[in-house]
Amino acid sequence: MNFEKKGKSACEGVAISQGVIYKKDDIIVEKIEILSSNIAKEIERFKIAVKKSVVEIMELKKNLKSKFTKDELEILTAHLVMLNDPMYKKDIEKQMENEKINAEYAVKIVSEKYINLFNKMKNPIYAQRALDIKDISERIILNLFNKELQKDRLDNKIIFAKEILPSQLLKAVDAGVRINGLVLEYGGVTSHVAILAKSLNIPTLMGVEEFNDLEYSYDIVILDSRNGFEKLILKPTDNQIKEYQNLCKIKEEKEKKLKEIEKLESITKDGVKIELKINIGSSKEILEKNANYIDGVGLYRSELMYMESLDFPKESEQLIEYEALNKVIGNKDIVIRTLDTGADKTLPYFQMPQEENPFLGVRGVRYSLRNKEIFKTQIRAILEVSDKNEQIRVMYPMVTNCKEIIEIKKIVEECKSELDKEGIKYNKNIKQGIMVEVPSAALLAEQMSKYVDFFSIGTNDLTQYVLATDRLSESLVDLYDFYEPSVLMLIDSVAKVSKKYNKPLCVCGEVAGDRLACLAFLSMGIKEFSMVNNSIKSIKAFIREVEFYKLENLRKEILNAEKSQDVKNILNEYLKKIEIEL
Repeated sequence: MNFEKKGKSACEGVAISQGVIYKKDDIIVEKIEILSSNIAKEIERFKIAVKKSVVEIMELKKNLKSKFTKDELEILTAHLVMLNDPMYKKDIEKQMENEKINAEYAVKIVSEKYINLFNKMKNPIYAQRALDIKDISERIILNLFNKELQKDRLDNKIIFAKEILPSQLLKAVDAGVRINGLVLEYGGVTSHVAILAKSLNIPTLMGVEEFNDLEYSYDIVILDSRNGFEKLILKPTDNQIKEYQNLCKIKEEKEKKLKEIEKLESITKDGVKIELKINIGSSKEILEKNANYIDGVGLYRSELMYMESLDFPKESEQLIEYEALNKVIGNKDIVIRTLDTGADKTLPYFQMPQEENPFLGVRGVRYSLRNKEIFKTQIRAILEVSDKNEQIRVMYPMVTNCKEIIEIKKIVEECKSELDKEGIKYNKNIKQGIMVEVPSAALLAEQMSKYVDFFSIGTNDLTQYVLATDRLSESLVDLYDFYEPSVLMLIDSVAKVSKKYNKPLCVCGEVAGDRLACLAFLSMGIKEFSMVNNSIKSIKAFIREVEFYKLENLRKEILNAEKSQDVKNILNEYLKKIEIEL
């Protein structure tokens, strides 16, 4: 009998193949008493497992460098830090010594203690730490058991799982496992696993109902993670199999065409130029050959440079990185976002104040205004590199009101005066903009337009703040939805201000690389997008099929919708009407 399960799309696509439930090697960790005379040997066995885990992660980082950005592999760096944490290791060794127990059980007990402690804290940083502890503890235990990845059972399948940890997905990719699709019970669409799946272009559904009623495996299942169609079809009919086999064939043909389209301009069918830029966290993420096919960098996340340093990077160190970025990109737009620390982004050498809700706390420009000298160091470096390319711009995150912009611009003027006195050249008319990611900034866009040269929409944070929904929360995955009409109405209001005052507007965030979202933005008159590099080709191909000046009625329809699903249905119906493959 055919039946379906619903979920949220984390990466769009369709897949048809055998489905298999991923079980974490079915390891049962039992408590075993160890003689006092053998405890030293047991501790040594634990140390060897930790060393093996460190080597594995370092090899993973090295092997996957070409497949993922530095930003995406940052999770592995965090795991290395934790594996080398002396307190964590000492606690496990003490547990073995005091309780006279085996290494596996000691790792389990101590790790569970840390996980429970972190989960009790409201701070989302600690929720991520809990996941990291879970990840590294499972790796250590696997190495103590000498368990290997079950490659044959997972290869060329659609994988069902309650959850998959980032390192488990990376390990499978490194082992050459071909994953046709992912269906997960837990995890949000902005989680690290979702980001990795998108980077690998693996069709992924998250927040799917419980797997208790699922069989161990299925001969054939269908995964449809296209926005508006999200479902897992178990025991499909012959007609459904035929329909989706045809969709997969069309997808393969499209992939071949995309290689040629990459070299073409991103121009709509009626001749409107749409700027397609990339989001990056390091100059090393982009090759010169790729730079030829993009319109610049729409979002340079400078916090990654800070997160990888042993201390706040000096002006000279920042200048080297910005110059390297400019050299690769050439004479094109480069938007450098100033340090965006706080909430889920922490600096290893700087202790942020403990806050009840750090997503509503000291982050973005709030941090910069409270740490003026750190901010000035970065602004000076950005100003210096601006002399080499007039299209380098600076952008401020997490702006809430006009007062903050005025204060920030005063500091920038101070930096300009200092450079003038020192005889250092810079672009005196450097463009300054803000990220619209707080509802107040969207509502005040008209007033803010007096003080800024451009706007960028940060869709991830704007969605979470408009909907009062933590984007990292697994239990609220059904509420966190960019397609909610309230979110789109706010973005449309900013688009109107952008047109009225001739202030360029760019959309950043995960949804910028999503075809349905792109269509919604185009209907609002938005002509600039910044996304992950591997989304550029498909969005460029999509843009070349759309007529920009015929989208006004579509805009009215989606803004009058009541529910996110209504919005998706309207957008999909429009694509069907103009004969663009869904």
